[in-house]
Amino acid sequence: MSAALLLLLVGMAAWSDMRTVATARRLVSETADEAALAAARNADGIRTTVRHVIESRAESRLQADVKSGILRGDTFVEQSQGGNIVRVTVSGQAVLPFGAFVGYKYWPVAATAMARRTGVVGLAIKGMAAPGNDAIAGAIEQALFGNGVHLDIDDRRVLSQVSIALPDLVSRLEAAETADAPPDLDQILRTRFGPGKVLTAAADQLAAQANLSAFDAAAVAALRRLAEHGAQPGTEVELGSIFGFASGLKASEVGFPQELLSIRAIDLVGGLLRAILAEAPVSVTVVNPLDGIDLVDLDLSTAKSAEGTVAALVASEGSTIATAPMRIAARVKVRGIAIADAVEFTLPVEVRLSAGDAVVRTIQCDGKGSDITVDGRPVRASLAIFKPADSEADGAADSKYVPLIATDTVIAWGQGSESFADDPPITIVFPTAASGPTMRSLRAPIDLRNRLGKLAGDADIVVTFKRPQPDMTESGVRADLAQAINDKADGLNEIFSSAFATFGVKPGQMDLSVSGVSCATSQLVD
Repeated sequence: MSAALLLLLVGMAAWSDMRTVATARRLVSETADEAALAAARNADGIRTTVRHVIESRAESRLQADVKSGILRGDTFVEQSQGGNIVRVTVSGQAVLPFGAFVGYKYWPVAATAMARRTGVVGLAIKGMAAPGNDAIAGAIEQALFGNGVHLDIDDRRVLSQVSIALPDLVSRLEAAETADAPPDLDQILRTRFGPGKVLTAAADQLAAQANLSAFDAAAVAALRRLAEHGAQPGTEVELGSIFGFASGLKASEVGFPQELLSIRAIDLVGGLLRAILAEAPVSVTVVNPLDGIDLVDLDLSTAKSAEGTVAALVASEGSTIATAPMRIAARVKVRGIAIADAVEFTLPVEVRLSAGDAVVRTIQCDGKGSDITVDGRPVRASLAIFKPADSEADGAADSKYVPLIATDTVIAWGQGSESFADDPPITIVFPTAASGPTMRSLRAPIDLRNRLGKLAGDADIVVTFKRPQPDMTESGVRADLAQAINDKADGLNEIFSSAFATFGVKPGQMDLSVSGVSCATSQLVD
């Protein structure tokens, strides 16, 4: 046998044994990962769980060393109780077919994996207080739910006292969708329903309770009244735009227990209103909503639901729940002024809300219970004098200016804007040891009335006289007009605040509720 051939055979044998070792290393690494993940999910029987994983590898002779503890920085510290980290070291031996000829029949292989128990949490955005102006709220509700529909203060009170279990709601909608083979939950959340069907299913769920309280009965009546109209004809919303699962989570994998996700009936209504508005902008007109304000035209719009912009969410670590950005543009006809020969003027003001959001940072699951840490930013706002689409800027110094007053003697245009600085994220912790939902609030207060007054004072107003007016000056007209706007700041604040409150939104605040947590999942720790 030539030396070259012998060298080739030795090389092939060595390569074969190297592949055997690599395969064995991959086996113990995968087994360690699987065992650590399984043990972390079953904190009460980690050693038994690891043994079952090892035994499932029938082709291997593996051993495992199992410890539980915590991480301090990057260091694992063993603890006999209360630890949320499981460390599993799996070891074995690779059998070398050719290595036996040179005295190396077995090659030791080992791998260590750490995993921690975590879970999923039911998060819901809790609506704010009832709108202060009933006329504004009623006009918006009728535009979105249909004529004749309006929630009064008693309706809102009872709907805020009862909860809807979303899994049961989904089951009822599944049954309504098909009586044969209902689609799975992930599919049903992608299905579009008329709002009336969703409200009817919610009402049926409450009505089916064994001991129907007076509050429940009143809530059922309010939901059925809304369901009779159920938005404009042809309007449908995707169920997943109201509630659902965070990206990467599937109902079939994490389950959907009744206690994990529920929301108040009023928050379901708010979520439906936001979902309907996301389908198409809406305009409403309110006559005499406040003393001194003859007419308000409101144009409302919101962004299409993006990931996490829902009323309720099953979330894992890293998931985000948020409110969609919203815009309300108001053209307010104000009377009772005495500027030149004008007795009224129209003020176009818009308020834009940024998306309030909350990110689940940690779901801490250990023997002492579970804590959820959330970083979030409340809804922020900006406001401006805006230019309506049908506005004429004839004679204005700049196309950004909009006409405020136009009489036989004087014309005035204005522009201006105010915004609130972004605040750093706020960290809040939800301890879930207490029974029932836990509510926390993200707050960075916004004084919308103060900013409306500041908008009046800082507005850039241009005045032009059609003919000389010896008893008037440009500065005098500007000051009078700015004062007239400032005088209506309280009314404007009530109009905008009521409009946002109809959708359960309040600038500078976002209330979150944790309805439940399930510590049945785990993840590897680097």
